[in-house]
Amino acid sequence: MQNFELLIPIFGVLVPVFIIGIIFAYQNNSDKNKYNAIIEVSKNIKDAEQIQELVESLSERKKSSTDLRKTGLVTI
Repeated sequence: MQNFELLIPIFGVLVPVFIIGIIFAYQNNSDKNKYNAIIEVSKNIKDAEQIQELVESLSERKKSSTDLRKTGLVTI
């Protein structure tokens, strides 16, 4: 019975760490695949300007008009 009482806090700490590790691994794999796709496409494109436009179109992220830190502090 005492062994099971010890396992609960251990699992309580390790499960979130495991989930965060999976998220980071998936994000890393997704970014790696995106950059590999850019490399493969750039091998077939002769014009450097087109390559630059391709990279810029993939790297653009929409900026929100609200500051997320401010809304987070208000929520807290």
